[in-house]
Amino acid sequence: AAAQSSEKWLHLSAMLALFTGQRAGDVAAMRWEDVKDFDGPLPTIHLVQQKTGNALVIPIAEPLRRALKTIPKDRRNGPLLGEIGTAYAQGRRRNFIRGWRELLNGLDLAGMVDVPTLAKVEGNGTHGRTRYAWSFHSFRHTTASHLSGPDAHYLLGHRSADEKRLGMTAQYRHEDLRRLRNQLDAIPYTAPANVVQLPAAANQ
Repeated sequence: AAAQSSEKWLHLSAMLALFTGQRAGDVAAMRWEDVKDFDGPLPTIHLVQQKTGNALVIPIAEPLRRALKTIPKDRRNGPLLGEIGTAYAQGRRRNFIRGWRELLNGLDLAGMVDVPTLAKVEGNGTHGRTRYAWSFHSFRHTTASHLSGPDAHYLLGHRSADEKRLGMTAQYRHEDLRRLRNQLDAIPYTAPANVVQLPAAANQ
């Protein structure tokens, strides 16, 4: 659905989220100058996570590289998401959030897991906020489900108690990044390959 949207940034942001496992703010903050060896054998994105402060080197999966290559060379500067990324960094997140909310609200996401209310709004009540069962953040969970434990730990920026105590950030070597890239390359990203039809829940 994102690929078919007239808003091209929607598809690119989906690919960035799925193949890097990062939060919306970190995806929006990714810049072309953070991309290294783009045409080489192991292209990477370098970033510092806003929430954790962890410095990561993320291998660029081949499907993501193909998506990035659709951007003309003369526009490969500044945020990877262009104007949407700039606006997000300046605190104007409304267009990003609205774009994704409109796309998700227009899909029959509930049909994927046979729970009619999945795509509906749920009142949180505690702070008067609105929660959605499906959101841009859902890509992060999908990415984690396709990675081995240590690689998910690294990519998501989760640190152990010892790492937090020592102020450490896990450092991945070249061979680790190659292994991680192989796992990222294997993530399905086109329908219906990534849609799993679950059996209907039995009546209680």
